[in-house]
Amino acid sequence: MNSPAITVIIATHNRATLLRRALASLLAQQLPCHEIIVVSDVSDSGTYAVANELLRKGDVFAQRPGIPGPAASRNLALKLVTGTDVVFLDDDDAFKPDFLANVAAARAQGLPQEILFTSFEVIHEHSGGELIPVNLAPFALEQVWIKNFIPNNCLVYPAPVVKDLFYDESIAYEDWDFVLSAHARAPLRHVPINGPLIYKNANAEQAARGEENNAHLLECYIRTYQKHPATAAVREQRKAFFAGVGIDIEACMQRDRA
Repeated sequence: MNSPAITVIIATHNRATLLRRALASLLAQQLPCHEIIVVSDVSDSGTYAVANELLRKGDVFAQRPGIPGPAASRNLALKLVTGTDVVFLDDDDAFKPDFLANVAAARAQGLPQEILFTSFEVIHEHSGGELIPVNLAPFALEQVWIKNFIPNNCLVYPAPVVKDLFYDESIAYEDWDFVLSAHARAPLRHVPINGPLIYKNANAEQAARGEENNAHLLECYIRTYQKHPATAAVREQRKAFFAGVGIDIEACMQRDRA
């Protein structure tokens, strides 16, 4: 079986230094990317400079107009994919050098239409780069219909499964929504790879949490559950998940429909 031609998509927003780290990790891959597609949602000279320096012949850089946000940027990139498989990389994260080679080996051992997902490592930048492996193997696959446990960087999509799918720009949990839409078309399979490096910054995360509230998070779950109806067994698990924090999720969903 031929090695997959892996397209890596990066949506970026005014973060040239972090984009450089992400792109450098792609250029260091033992198995070269088939293509890298970078889409910026703002005009930024630093981003242009990094893309001009690091992107190769055959890679793609695009700057799109409109409201900033990764969903629209990824949607544009999906229209440009020419590879057999699609991987997303957040502009503030990276891949270990053997990640794509290991993905290719895992793809050769399964069915071409499977959506693969890997484990990952978290790097805590605020504590001197402490690295914590996160193993996703123990998670039951049906859990993805209850709460998203798979970071976007850990998914390997067959291009035919997602080429005509789009990130919903109206929903806050667009990554989760996209996983569920794709999973409705193709099976998920965990592979024992630990390649994505997800960088965490406590100060940035605290600021982001300050902009959220429980009502907003509940609304995000309701929107996702309504868009992706589940089996009776999964509905019971959704109810139990929210009952643990004192919320009747089905009553909330009924009120939302009214």
